[in-house]
Amino acid sequence: SAQSGNTGGLTWAQVTTDLVGDTSPQLGGNLDSNGNNITLGDSSSSNDDRIQIGAGSFGDLELYHDGTNSYIDNKTGDLKLRGGTNDILLQPVDTEIALKAIPNGALELYHDNVKTFQTTSNGIELPGSNSLFLGGKIDMPDSTGTSVGRILLGTGDDLGLYHDGTDSYIENDTGNLNLRVGGENGVRI
Repeated sequence: SAQSGNTGGLTWAQVTTDLVGDTSPQLGGNLDSNGNNITLGDSSSSNDDRIQIGAGSFGDLELYHDGTNSYIDNKTGDLKLRGGTNDILLQPVDTEIALKAIPNGALELYHDNVKTFQTTSNGIELPGSNSLFLGGKIDMPDSTGTSVGRILLGTGDDLGLYHDGTDSYIENDTGNLNLRVGGENGVRI
């Protein structure tokens, strides 16, 4: 800085390199960790020791750990996880997948690292020998003469079960319709 008065000359101010003492440090470029970690302490409810991103008063997106749990806290808009052209995986541990989102493809759910459910272009599928167990009921609309509102079984939708708003139907399009009961039981109609 220039000295005041007629004596002229320059004086030099000491530049602080202490980030703790500088209450508003500014970056003129990218921050490089130089092979080291950026370490934050556990965060209390006072919004300290958090990575805060966005223009909100405490950031619109926060990443922190409270001493017990870890958080990704989104305070505005949608939270979008993007994998680009790669899958997005939710993994409870490194060797186990719980959820897999495939770009332009299926959403897969896993139980103990075994795929048990997936979406398809036609709806949903239970791969392999997986079963569907319901604790409630299946609600379907009345059938209007199309496959909507019908339970269809067989590769060619050979057996149908539906209600048309007035009457109920069991339709068999191929072979015999057999009712089987075991033991001493009979069939009542």
